[in-house]
Amino acid sequence: MDELSALLAQWSEGFAARNSDALAALYCEDALLYGSSPELVCGREAIRDHFRRVPGAGARGRGRAHARVPLAEDGVRQNGDVAGGPWA
Repeated sequence: MDELSALLAQWSEGFAARNSDALAALYCEDALLYGSSPELVCGREAIRDHFRRVPGAGARGRGRAHARVPLAEDGVRQNGDVAGGPWA
């Protein structure tokens, strides 16, 4: 498994486990997150807070039942330190 595939697997596992700390750890300190909410989320701490509010993710014991969100590995595009792509 290459590094990008491993990161995608960690993200999916963190989301399924509703572990906002694990998800936030996958983002750099000054990361930007856009696409899962109407606003741009800036910085690791804001991303952690964002995932705490997402139903089915975030703080354990909150939100809906566990959900697995697969990422489409074949559609991921990488440009230097930036990667993005569609959900499976």
